[in-house]
Amino acid sequence: MRVPGVPFWVTIFALILACGGAIVGILAYAHSPLATWNPSWGGRTLGLALGMALAIWLRAPAGYAVAFLGALFRDIGDLWRIIETPLPDLGLMGWLVILILLEAFAFVASFKAARRRDH
Repeated sequence: MRVPGVPFWVTIFALILACGGAIVGILAYAHSPLATWNPSWGGRTLGLALGMALAIWLRAPAGYAVAFLGALFRDIGDLWRIIETPLPDLGLMGWLVILILLEAFAFVASFKAARRRDH
């Protein structure tokens, strides 16, 4: 499961995002009472989770970087949407900021590993 040049915490974080995103995406698609999200939100979450899973399976640092970049901008968009609401949920905003920071660090680590591998 180790990917040369990619810190182990990045792989663990990728696994969490892939599994969590797949579950949330499927629940949203299925209109589950457990999910309050719409199918379009579920589709983008599931798509990014599958991209992350593929990067893990291929053990490719560049794949990790691309998947983390997609997740990063998905969550920046979600944060932006929350900020625009009349009464933003500060707790959710805090979690999103933490998630965005982790995704940014994971992207940088993966990108550096991909660049080292190419040279």
